[in-house]
Amino acid sequence: MYRDDPDLQALIDWVQIYFKCCGMRSPHDWDMNVYFNKSSQQFSSPEAGGVPYSCCKQLRGMNGGPINYFCGHGARLMKETKCLS
Repeated sequence: MYRDDPDLQALIDWVQIYFKCCGMRSPHDWDMNVYFNKSSQQFSSPEAGGVPYSCCKQLRGMNGGPINYFCGHGARLMKETKCLS
């Protein structure tokens, strides 16, 4: 799926960035993905409970720095107020 097919991953990232969305209905849609679901914590997956970087509101660092590809790690484990900021 998302991590297994680079072309599909690029398409999903483009859609989420262009339309400023995350998942089909909500960020919690990513719980259906083996890499991002919360139960992946037991396997020490850094992406467990997270979302792809393309869900993040601020993709680049301060002053237009490089894209932070890790900004979505654990995002769904945080409080809603901090989620995806």
